[in-house]
Amino acid sequence: MANSLSQEMREAIIYHKKNGAKNKEIVKWLRISEASVKRIWKLYREENTIAPKPLNRGRKPAFCDTKLNKINKKASGHNT
Repeated sequence: MANSLSQEMREAIIYHKKNGAKNKEIVKWLRISEASVKRIWKLYREENTIAPKPLNRGRKPAFCDTKLNKINKKASGHNT
């Protein structure tokens, strides 16, 4: 997976799009993929932000904290 675009790059995309530049021009100037330009522009239009989305990697826990605490209490011999 490629690294996230820098804040400066994201701002440059928005600046150029607001000033009427075509995606292909921005791709050529900034040397990034057209998909990145489209994604950042869409994010800006729909959510009014250019901040990168948080990365949610890995498997989700099988148990929430409440259930895990109950399991641990039962395993240690405490009854609730």
